[in-house]
Amino acid sequence: MNIVWEGIRDQWVSSFRNRETRPGESIMHIVGPDDEWCAEAYIDTDYSHLEATDYERVVKNHLLFRLLNEAAEK
Repeated sequence: MNIVWEGIRDQWVSSFRNRETRPGESIMHIVGPDDEWCAEAYIDTDYSHLEATDYERVVKNHLLFRLLNEAAEK
């Protein structure tokens, strides 16, 4: 686990020091007082790896969550 984190940390530090942008991870964007200050607003997101089964799984999990919580409330 620690080895994985060290690799991630080293990549982040390298990107920061070298002022690199990586899709889905970092962005270089000048913001002003009227702009969105959340980095995710400017980061390009890659949806190509998503499949219909991912969507189906999330919907099923949400429905089960709602069903179980409604039963617990009664």
